[in-house]
Amino acid sequence: MSELEKRPGPVARRVTYIFLWVFYLCTFVVVLRQRATGPRPPKDGPFLLLSNHSAMPDPIWVSHYPRRPIWYMASGALFRIPVLRRIILFLGAFPKQKFVRDTQAMTLVDELYADGGAIAISPEGTRTWDGRGLPVRNGIGRLVKRLNARVVICRVKTGFLIMPRWAKYPRWVPLHLEYDPVRSFPPDMSAEEITREIAQALRVDPHYRVDGSLTLGFRTAHGLSQYLWACPACFAQDQTGVSTRSGNHFTCGACGADWKVTVNNDLLPLNDAARATGVAHLNVARAFDRIAAHYGEPPISDPERYARDGVALLSPGSVSFVPRNGTQAEERARGELRLTDDAVTIYDESGEAIWTLPFMRIKAISIEVRSVLQLFTDDGALYQLDPEGQSPLKWSYFMRHRWHMLRTGGEGPPPPA
Repeated sequence: MSELEKRPGPVARRVTYIFLWVFYLCTFVVVLRQRATGPRPPKDGPFLLLSNHSAMPDPIWVSHYPRRPIWYMASGALFRIPVLRRIILFLGAFPKQKFVRDTQAMTLVDELYADGGAIAISPEGTRTWDGRGLPVRNGIGRLVKRLNARVVICRVKTGFLIMPRWAKYPRWVPLHLEYDPVRSFPPDMSAEEITREIAQALRVDPHYRVDGSLTLGFRTAHGLSQYLWACPACFAQDQTGVSTRSGNHFTCGACGADWKVTVNNDLLPLNDAARATGVAHLNVARAFDRIAAHYGEPPISDPERYARDGVALLSPGSVSFVPRNGTQAEERARGELRLTDDAVTIYDESGEAIWTLPFMRIKAISIEVRSVLQLFTDDGALYQLDPEGQSPLKWSYFMRHRWHMLRTGGEGPPPPA
């Protein structure tokens, strides 16, 4: 049975949508103070609803304004969580493996569009980590051209402020959405040109601020150490965390730097160690850029060790195989994780390699729900890498740069996670 056949029929979907629309109107619109501007999308006929990917609830937020049932393209990792899988399938979601060609997902899009459906897609492919827009993948232009599709653009302008991808707790910030009129593209327009136009239309200001409205944040520093895996002041790795004095304070255990994390994701220095960065207006994005610049391109954790044995990153850890049927991941090896320029390898206590994965075999590297680092290989296998005591985002960052250089020769930036 196909994923499409597992979904409720049109009557059940319409009833479900009306119930959820009323519930959303009575709760989220009031609680989140949603404000949507622009013309409403068409009530009839097919179209692609394309939005920037700012936060996990984006599909819910963007589908309220159209006032009709919406189909959703979602990360395949969500469908490997049994309870969540049943819920999102019923609501109209279907899986797409991130960053790789997924023939089954594209076939479903063709069927749904031909049947007159409205389909929500995030062309960036993954959520932003620091509010900045991500590259739009070329596949969206090919899809629009193949379907000769009508397109509606929605810009989620404050989603990242409400729920940053790294954050453990949401903030109370008004939700601002901006819709464009439905647009079509001329037949002589190339897929690349369509992609560029869509990318331009999806751009949002990463420093967007909500003026004149009350905003509140609770434990705003929780989770930030996953993304800022090194101190923006002294660059010590795996020493950042939440202050014991306040859940809104981000600190470094090595140099003692202390910042207050605001709802707007600014880092306000609270002591001389934090002010030593010399940056007048430090925010999460600029802090990450400082860390990235310090560790170089490609990033190297310990230059002396790298020069001696070629190891760019080191950690205790394990690797597990992830079955496609959603059952529990199966551990394959545990020991010392070593990252070199061409592979990630696990060694046992005797120093013998017990598992290795060359970068040339990797098709995609992604960070999934709960900051899980997953590796998708050229033979269709899916592995989960767990660097114990270190940020999976750090390992993803170090790996993506080397993988990108080997696969493409280093043209352009590595793909996002």
